[in-house]
Amino acid sequence: MTKEDVFRIMGSYYGNAYYRSAVERNISEEDLQNEKEILDQVNSLGYYFSNTHRLYDIDDIRIVPIILEHWNRFKSISFKCGVLGSINKRSYAQYIPDLLNIFWSDDDPKIRWTLENCLLHMRSEKYVKEYLKIVNDPSYNTAGSLLIELLCKLHVKDVLPRFLELFLKDPDQWKWSFVRYAYMLKDDSILPYIEPYLLCDDAELRNYAKRAVQRLTTDRRDKG
Repeated sequence: MTKEDVFRIMGSYYGNAYYRSAVERNISEEDLQNEKEILDQVNSLGYYFSNTHRLYDIDDIRIVPIILEHWNRFKSISFKCGVLGSINKRSYAQYIPDLLNIFWSDDDPKIRWTLENCLLHMRSEKYVKEYLKIVNDPSYNTAGSLLIELLCKLHVKDVLPRFLELFLKDPDQWKWSFVRYAYMLKDDSILPYIEPYLLCDDAELRNYAKRAVQRLTTDRRDKG
């Protein structure tokens, strides 16, 4: 891929934004053409974007069908994740079923992490059952799970047995998530699992543990 190739495929406006990375990364002609088609359709709505990174800057539900139409035409995972990741606004919540369908149909870890990040930003309570179905699936073991974080932030106590199971199975992998988010479920039965981290070597983890213990003990006192 040369600079001239990029300008031939994308034109001068988009080409100026892409040619350096396209040459360095040897991006395929198909991916550049698909990127151009997305930008053409988005810009037909009244925008003047030269690259798809700008999709993160706007909250316009009209762009979501464009992304869903084109994302899987890319060969590059980074391009797929790049456009899917922009479907992360709360106003896009009606498209959560589409994101969940993609999650179940594509097991690439990068794609799934991108989708979880979108769902975390959307923070919709309407699809709690679907989130629980994912995290309770025996094959699910994503370190630092964003869906479990989301369920904790939504105070969905039904996630606790699975969260505790994953933590106890591999504490080194799950300790950060468990100490940071499990207390949000307001179940003081987890105190014995968090209190040891009050004495750990990592100052940041100790601070998270201190906050968790304080919140859980306060909640217990408030309950009488």
